[in-house]
Amino acid sequence: MAIHSNLLPSKIYLQDYSGDYTRFIDAVYKVFEKDFVKYHPYFGKYRLGLKYHPKFQDRAYTFYHMTHKGDIESERIPDLRRCECMPWGKPTVEKTREYSLKFWEQERKGKHRICIWLATEDDVDYFFILEVRKTFVLP
Repeated sequence: MAIHSNLLPSKIYLQDYSGDYTRFIDAVYKVFEKDFVKYHPYFGKYRLGLKYHPKFQDRAYTFYHMTHKGDIESERIPDLRRCECMPWGKPTVEKTREYSLKFWEQERKGKHRICIWLATEDDVDYFFILEVRKTFVLP
């Protein structure tokens, strides 16, 4: 089921910062910090934890993982679509049931994961993956 994008925080775009990637990524990190570092969201009864190390460009590892793509960790590259959607992360996790989002469990590379799929009425898909630990989940 698609939700109306007006229920979600506004995305962050590189053009909002006149194409200045440094200012853009700083703004994306501020959202990450506000939504995941200073605030601790929950998925159901599970608190979201974060990996801080190894730090990348003096930022938490989880931020790097959420904003970059690639199969080889040391060669991941920035993904502007992931960056733009950073404001959607917290509400996707916290409002999965309220928004009637589809979510499912899967095993991948020996790890238990929960996949959450947010689809908007303007055909934008956003996926949020949680790795399940004993007492918390990791984005």
